[in-house]
Amino acid sequence: MSSGRKRPHASSSGSGGDKGAPLRTGQWTQAEIAFANQVIQYFHKGNLPGCESGSTLRALLAELLHCSPMRISKKYAGDGAIGKRTFSKSDVLDAKSREALEALELAFHESIEGSQKWPNAPWRTLLLGKDPADEPPMP
Repeated sequence: MSSGRKRPHASSSGSGGDKGAPLRTGQWTQAEIAFANQVIQYFHKGNLPGCESGSTLRALLAELLHCSPMRISKKYAGDGAIGKRTFSKSDVLDAKSREALEALELAFHESIEGSQKWPNAPWRTLLLGKDPADEPPMP
């Protein structure tokens, strides 16, 4: 979270940008799985942008996906268990990989924003430190 922006914490009480939106539950979208798996890969490599050393993977994913940490544990149980792994910065993500990760994050948002349960998701993950709604319009 080196971008200096405070991201919302995964709690149903509402903080940051979630404004009391309920935590996500239930079935995972394909875009959500792809985004989470890429975050996990970069977390383990130590080159996940916007992640501070000492952050736990389970808490980070719960925050990014706006869900309970238990939902993360259930999804990644068994051989894919994430346990209490903590982040240790070891490298910087190259520009091409960063763009691909940003595209996965955007696809995740789009996969839930159109659904009945999440028609206008009032929260953003801001993994890469920017919200498309904050960007100035293209000329």
